Amino acid sequence: MATATATCTSCGLPFPSKTKLFLHLKTKQPDGTLSQCNIQAHSNGLKLIDHVNTQSNERVLLFVAWNQRNTSTDLNNLLADYVNPAFVLSDAHKAVTSDVDITAAAIDCYVVPRKHLKVEPSTAINQQLQLPNGSHLHLYGVSPPVAHHFTLRNRCYRREVMVLVPLTSLLPSDMVPMAVYNNMKERQMFRDFKQFIHREPNQNTKENLYKLKQQEEKLASSSSNTKCIQFFQKLKRTCKLFVGRHDFCSFIDGGLPNKGTQYVREVLSYQNTGEVVTSTAATNTANTVNDTANTTIANTTTANTTTAATTTTTTTSLTPASKYFLKLKISVGKRSSGLIERIVGTTIAIMRDDLSMDVVHSALHEPPKQSNPATFSHESSGNKAPSNELTGKERKKKRPKHTKRSKKSIEATKTHQSPTNKPPLLVNLPKIPLPIQYISKLYMDHINGSNAYSVYDSIICIQSRNIEEKLIVDTNYAAATQQYLNSDTYRLGCEHVKLQIANAAAAKHLQFVNVQLSVSPPPTSYTKVLTLLREIDRNGTWPRTSTNRSKVIESDALTENGGEGGSFSMGSLCLMGEQQQQQQQQQHQACNANALFPELLNEVFRLEKLLCPHRSGSSTVAVNKHATFLPHVDSGAGAGQGISLIVGMGNYIGGQIVVEGQEHNISYSPLEFDGFQERHWTNPFKGERFSLVWFTPRGCENVKYA
Repeated sequence: MATATATCTSCGLPFPSKTKLFLHLKTKQPDGTLSQCNIQAHSNGLKLIDHVNTQSNERVLLFVAWNQRNTSTDLNNLLADYVNPAFVLSDAHKAVTSDVDITAAAIDCYVVPRKHLKVEPSTAINQQLQLPNGSHLHLYGVSPPVAHHFTLRNRCYRREVMVLVPLTSLLPSDMVPMAVYNNMKERQMFRDFKQFIHREPNQNTKENLYKLKQQEEKLASSSSNTKCIQFFQKLKRTCKLFVGRHDFCSFIDGGLPNKGTQYVREVLSYQNTGEVVTSTAATNTANTVNDTANTTIANTTTANTTTAATTTTTTTSLTPASKYFLKLKISVGKRSSGLIERIVGTTIAIMRDDLSMDVVHSALHEPPKQSNPATFSHESSGNKAPSNELTGKERKKKRPKHTKRSKKSIEATKTHQSPTNKPPLLVNLPKIPLPIQYISKLYMDHINGSNAYSVYDSIICIQSRNIEEKLIVDTNYAAATQQYLNSDTYRLGCEHVKLQIANAAAAKHLQFVNVQLSVSPPPTSYTKVLTLLREIDRNGTWPRTSTNRSKVIESDALTENGGEGGSFSMGSLCLMGEQQQQQQQQQHQACNANALFPELLNEVFRLEKLLCPHRSGSSTVAVNKHATFLPHVDSGAGAGQGISLIVGMGNYIGGQIVVEGQEHNISYSPLEFDGFQERHWTNPFKGERFSLVWFTPRGCENVKYA
């Protein structure tokens, strides 16, 4: 046994070295308080200085809660006692980034290199910090060390969001919020009493069974109970519609279909928590959490096992009808701007019978199939895929042999992978403002085998209540929601969605019916251009569609794939990338089609002036024939363009252009729209359809052809 060279003067324990003695003095309790020897040493004037391990490449997680979005500068100043100011906290280090609209977070975390940490890992701090803007940041503590390659983007695979929705916005007109609230309390009391009898054998008496039967008969005879059950069953069915892995392009701001997995998200769960939160008064101050932190950690088990069907506080600031809020819980793998707002907005519209459940089926698209289903994805699972235990020889035996593929097989694969001739429907769903939504839980994998913040669960629960209380008091949520639901924006938006789905169904039906097309002559101003376009099409001299433009046109319609469609540009295009570097003096170049069809070039720009004399002449025009464009925004050669002008020509039916869900008939009827920022596409059509789109890309403002 080593000889003791140092002894603790507080407890008398011997240590083989001063290093061991210092570790003993620096020890903290699980709740973050100092050990008795540490306290004694401080009282005797001994001050210990932590020496940062600058060689460690490990990381730690700082678990926090906040009730208002904070800037990085405020956080660095606020956490100066715990994190080296030289390390700047940014969105890359956060679990809840600022690119999505989240009101608050009952749990969030920051990844910090251990060498920049001023406290020891596995330290519980539980301190409430106030920012200069009046918002609060609660610092729970520090996790055990994690590997240096730990990233929140990969490891935080799921976020649980709580959303409070005014009960009045969900209920039909014949239901009273207070009656629903009371019914939920009665049913919860009935369930609790039933479980109590089941769990306690000595309580399974005739008297208790009789009371239980009386409560059951009372609930069954209540007319409000039947309505409440039907209401919550409908809510459950509606929430289930969104669960799963889908292409949520109609729910995400600026979302577009046919973008692979760019807008594919997985909603792991979406449900009603069974809680009705009543209006609140912010009676709990910041010090309340500090004073009760140690007690709540000790009583974690009790807090977690307590059933909370309803949360009741008192207030006089809200009317009786508007003070009840239903709590919805959404667990998503990846947040995106507008996703939760449109999911909840669509849910409210369905519950109010303003939209049908078929809308969700139309708006949700099947995601592209994964090439390797066994590949691990944090969007779909929280566990790692099983590792390959095969030896090198075994893997070589199982490796498939490479065989030559025939040209026919390759073409068949291309056809299978290309978009179908029925483009996914892009629906403009109602986006309801949600001022009360907060992160209530994070799911991370491979952090020492468990959630490193589980010790703070009871405090996180308290923080959730405080966030709800503060947000309900600070925001006139119920009134704002009711105002939105009574507005023309919501009412016309729902009517627009129903009309959009009906028109899409009619457009698809158009492909299977025989329609007699009119052969009326075009307006005089279009005659020359239409004659030239028909001549180019008839002669087979229509230029080949560029690769970039073919990506936004139904592939089956292109001439290159056996169809009749095509598109080319005339005028000038802006040079980009290497082209612009090679010709530094010239920012644009003439299109190849200018020399092929000089007469058409003059006529199309003359037509623009005839149609819209107020427009400043465009530099470029896209010439399309028999092309059905998929939902897109203009990019590439059209990047940075101003307002576009489009017009359709020929004998056809259907073929309306849809701009942000709004249909426009452009047959000999010009339309101006912002193609650079507004999503637009073409409805299916039958017949002969040409279209011209005039625009001016960035860098071509001084180029004029008319």
